[in-house]
Amino acid sequence: MDNFDNFFDGTGNNDGGNGGGYYYRTPVYHTPDPEPPSKDGRRFTRVTVLFVVIAVIMCLAMIVNIVVLTSLKDEIAANYAKSMTEAVYSQYYAAVKAVADDMEISDDILNALADRLNTSAAKVAGENTVYSTVNINTTFTTSFYDGVSKSYESSSSGFLITAADANGNTKRYVVTNAHCVLYPVTTGTGIGFGFQTTTTFKECTDITCSFSVGDDAGTKYSLKIVKVGSYYEAKSNGEPVSYDYQELPDLAILEFSGATPDSSEHPSLNVALADTASYGDDIAIVGYPMYEDISVTDGVISSPAHKMNSWGEGDFFTISAAVNSGNSGGPLVNNRNEVLGVVEASMSLDYAENIGYAVTAAALRSFASDSDIGGVSLTIINA
Repeated sequence: MDNFDNFFDGTGNNDGGNGGGYYYRTPVYHTPDPEPPSKDGRRFTRVTVLFVVIAVIMCLAMIVNIVVLTSLKDEIAANYAKSMTEAVYSQYYAAVKAVADDMEISDDILNALADRLNTSAAKVAGENTVYSTVNINTTFTTSFYDGVSKSYESSSSGFLITAADANGNTKRYVVTNAHCVLYPVTTGTGIGFGFQTTTTFKECTDITCSFSVGDDAGTKYSLKIVKVGSYYEAKSNGEPVSYDYQELPDLAILEFSGATPDSSEHPSLNVALADTASYGDDIAIVGYPMYEDISVTDGVISSPAHKMNSWGEGDFFTISAAVNSGNSGGPLVNNRNEVLGVVEASMSLDYAENIGYAVTAAALRSFASDSDIGGVSLTIINA
């Protein structure tokens, strides 16, 4: 592009290598003569002034922050610094994403930028994932092992996904654990010394879900099971109820049987295409722990995807985020609001703390597409 400043003051004309200057200006009639150029041949421009102003403002901001931080107690200062950092990261990420969208930059590059900016997974989960996480409630009647029929209720977590069936029909579904929608039933046969009991799993028939955030908070949506795996549950004698857990993951996919939540207010989550999360990666889990409303717990990947032969089928992440009763089925997400896994359980030992497990995203995708389970094949679709 032409530089019109140079056109008038002679610093950019073709002077044949003589250095330019006054005698090589384009002849223009004007009064008075322009001021001689600065020693380096340039003038202050608006851009230069703008950078100077920005630099001054940044210096002042740093001085103010230093004064504030030094006047606070250590704990308060740490929290203040963290909040300032997260705010800056969020603003930078929003600005970068806006530019990337305009320039049609690929998601891979944008994700790499997000990792560089390092907005915390907990912050993202608190602002986004909570709108896609549901509280699942079931009721069922069973006799368990004492032979007396009783009614029970359970509360767990789940999250929204979008998937297409074998015919290409797209729907929104809810993902959770199998143990959130199955219950053991014990039956007895024979009399006297020949009396035997048999325990099997049955599907809960009354399943609903609701949100704690959004305009429809508290509204109940009816669900029914589309696909369900299995899990480890011991009988009173310590034997497993079913050995299916060795071949089927502790996962379930449910569909809405009636009204569905608004997709703009409660969007489906994207599910990671591969289990690439590794040691120390920042993560968060979202769910409805027992006796609590929706909550976000942060932590890291303690161990990357691995097998747990005595636990169940599929690969698992070990995580440091606190997993409590009711968190089962909730999403494990990274700082891009991407599902890395499905929260399953925690180590229940007096001498173990913050050792939780989640079925990986790859195991979820494999389970969804397996037509041998539930008779349907679903392909999870990301936005």
